[in-house]
Amino acid sequence: MKAPFTRRSCGLFLVWMLAGLLPCAALAQLLGPEFQVQSDTSYLHRDPVVASDGAGSFVAAWATGFQDGDSFGIFGQRFDAAGSAVGNEFQVNSYTSAEQAVTAIAADAAGRFIVVWQSLYQDGSLDGVFGQRFEASGAPLGNEFRVNSVTTASQVRPSVAADGSGNFVVVWQSPGDFPGFYDLFGQRFDATGAQAGAEFRVNTYTTSVQMGPAVARSSSGSFLVVWASHEQDGSQYGIYGQRYDAAGVPAGSEFRVNTYTVGDQSAPSAAIDGAGNFIVAWQGPGDGSNLGILGQRYDATGAALGGEFQINTETVNDQQSPKVAADAAGDFVVTWQSDLQDGSNWGVFAQRFRRSGTRIGGEFQVNSYTTERQYFPAIAATGSRNFVVTWKSFGQGGLPTGIFGRQVIATILRDGFEAGDFCSWSAAVGGGTCP
Repeated sequence: MKAPFTRRSCGLFLVWMLAGLLPCAALAQLLGPEFQVQSDTSYLHRDPVVASDGAGSFVAAWATGFQDGDSFGIFGQRFDAAGSAVGNEFQVNSYTSAEQAVTAIAADAAGRFIVVWQSLYQDGSLDGVFGQRFEASGAPLGNEFRVNSVTTASQVRPSVAADGSGNFVVVWQSPGDFPGFYDLFGQRFDATGAQAGAEFRVNTYTTSVQMGPAVARSSSGSFLVVWASHEQDGSQYGIYGQRYDAAGVPAGSEFRVNTYTVGDQSAPSAAIDGAGNFIVAWQGPGDGSNLGILGQRYDATGAALGGEFQINTETVNDQQSPKVAADAAGDFVVTWQSDLQDGSNWGVFAQRFRRSGTRIGGEFQVNSYTTERQYFPAIAATGSRNFVVTWKSFGQGGLPTGIFGRQVIATILRDGFEAGDFCSWSAAVGGGTCP
C-alpha cells in the first residue's frame, strides 16, 4: 500500500533529488498488473480504443466477432481510477446485421462518452459511420445514430473527439470527386447529440488520396484534424493538418506536419493539452532503419515548437501504429508497436515527455506478456501524469485474440525539473496532496 505524502515527505524527496541521491534518469512506473479488458473469451477481438474523463475513470471499446450474433459488433467496458471493471461488458451497437468494426471513442469532463464505428450496409450503401452516446454511468443516451449525411459508396475509418462540455466532432474517409481518390469529411455535434452545422470536407488539397484521419479537441472546443495525403509533399504520403475553432471555422490553412518527405509518412495521431498546444505523432522512415515513430509539437496558435523529432530509441526492425495522449498540463506519452523488440513478434512500447518536449527517461515496454503479438495500442490520459494503454494480444489467456491494458505513470526526478512537477508527482503516487 502506498504511504500518503505529507508536506514533510515532499520536502525530504526534494532534498534527496537535489542532493543527487536519486538517479538522474526518470523511469516509467507501471501501475498494477496487465488486465484483460473484455470478459468474453469465445470470439476474436480487435480495434481497441480507450477514453477517459481525465479524473481517473476510463472506458474501453473494441470489436468482437460473432458476439452480437452476426460478424463483428462493438462492445465496451467501464473502469474506475484503480483499473477495476465497473459493471459488466456491454454491447454498443443496436444494428447487428453484417459487420460493425473500426471503433473510435471520446469522453467529456463529466465522464459521458461517445463510441463511433463503421457499419456495413446499414446506411443503404456499403459502409457508413454510426455512433452511440452514453451517460457516465454507462446508460445509453438516446439511440444509435448515423453520422454521415452523404451515403454514396463507403464512409470509413472514423475518429471522434469531445470537448469538456460534451460537444463532439467525428471525421472519416470517403471517396473523392474522381475514381480512386479519397477525401476527409467531418460532422460536428452539440452536447445533446444534435448536429451542429452540416457535414464538411476537411482537406483542401483534393488530388489523389487523403486517408487515415485522426481528430483531437481541446477542452474549450477548438479541434485539429490530421491525416496522410498522397504525393502532396512531393514524395509518397505526407502528414497534413487543419485547425478549427470551436464553431467549426477553419483556423488558418491546411498545413504540412512532416519535414522529412522521403517515402511514406502515415498513421498520424494527435493530442491537445489544456492550453491548446498540440502534438502530432506518425510513422515514417526517418529513424535511419525501417519505419520509426516521429513527432512535431505546436503551440495553440499552430506555430511549430522546435523541429520534427524521433520518438523511438530502438530502431531495429519496424516501429508502427503510434498513438499519443496529453494531460491537461501538457505532459504527453506516445505509444506504438515494435517488431521483435520484446523477443517475440510485436510488443507495445512507449515514451514519456514533459510539456517542454524533453524526454522523461527512456522508452519502456508496456506489455508484460510477450508471447506472440501485442499490437495496435491505444492510449488515454486519465489524470495528471497518469495514462492508460490498451492493445490487442494474440494467444494471451487462451484467446485467439484479446484486448488487454495497463495503467502508466512516469516518476519525476531531477533531470529537467519543472515548476509544479514535484507536488504533482507526490500527489499522483501517494494519493495525497503537497500544499
